[in-house]
Amino acid sequence: MKAFIIHGAFGHPGENWFPWLKERLESLGWEVFVPKFPTPEGQTLENWMNVFDEYLKLVDEDTVFIGHSLGVPFILHVLERLEKPVRACYLVSGSAQELGNPKSDEINKSFLGPFNWDKIKSNCKRFVVFHSDNDPYVPLDIAKDLAKKLGTELKIIHGAGHFNEKAGYLEFPQLLGEILSLSCYYCNLNDLELLLETKHWKVFLARDQSYLGRALVVLKRHAKALSDLTEDEWLDFGELVKKLEFAAREAFGARMFNWTCLMNNAYKSKYPNPHVHWHFRPRYDVSVTIKGFAFTDPDFGSHYDRARKTEIPQEVRGEILQMYLAALKKLS
Repeated sequence: MKAFIIHGAFGHPGENWFPWLKERLESLGWEVFVPKFPTPEGQTLENWMNVFDEYLKLVDEDTVFIGHSLGVPFILHVLERLEKPVRACYLVSGSAQELGNPKSDEINKSFLGPFNWDKIKSNCKRFVVFHSDNDPYVPLDIAKDLAKKLGTELKIIHGAGHFNEKAGYLEFPQLLGEILSLSCYYCNLNDLELLLETKHWKVFLARDQSYLGRALVVLKRHAKALSDLTEDEWLDFGELVKKLEFAAREAFGARMFNWTCLMNNAYKSKYPNPHVHWHFRPRYDVSVTIKGFAFTDPDFGSHYDRARKTEIPQEVRGEILQMYLAALKKLS
């Protein structure tokens, strides 16, 4: 993966959260480019495009653009010129229209459209727009309009100002989390059946059913450690535990439960990218038979056996799913 970080008017590559983000992504094996553009002297779209011309050959389908302030409309112009879509664009405190400030509107005028929105959207697979509720330069309504034109959600962060050093933004973990979600298995999980979804968590029927009713509980956002969870995420998890344990008792007669959050496999990689998730294993003191298939727990009362793997017929898996869903429905 490669990333281009585009600074804004009166800006430069060494300011704000740009060096921090560059270092974090490079530590994960990314190629990161932070071009320096002329500003305020020589600040025109043509001059900025001339600077970027040497980088265009590097842009491909695994490219991510990250723009701050005037870097946002510049990225939109770059997207208009591409022949193939990039992976994602993260747009921070940006505007695609005049702000009503004569000084900034004059220096930025060559960047502010008109735009071919259909072309722009066709050349990026994912847009994320960040804005603050107290940006001193770009009104929130302008950010809402930009997100609407791009057909994406606006992420509003309270009190972040213009996401610059003055506002305390030498680091930007929310942005990093969004970027890392691109290559995260758990952020893009779509090959397992969904059992339950809450405000902050998703529960999937695990692929391996050596322990009947085993499930995978995944945090919706990308966070790397339990200490990163918010109070609301913990409270939501507590309610989820009650629901899932009830469903396993109701559907299968589970006697007790093992919950584990290990994330060891993430650190086997040269570039660890852990995502908080839990493994839920119901445990049984008796055999349980579903559609003629017997599930046993020979180690009941002891640590679960990680080496156990059980292949089950698809019709049995389908029945487990339906029994789970029927039990969960009783809670609604």
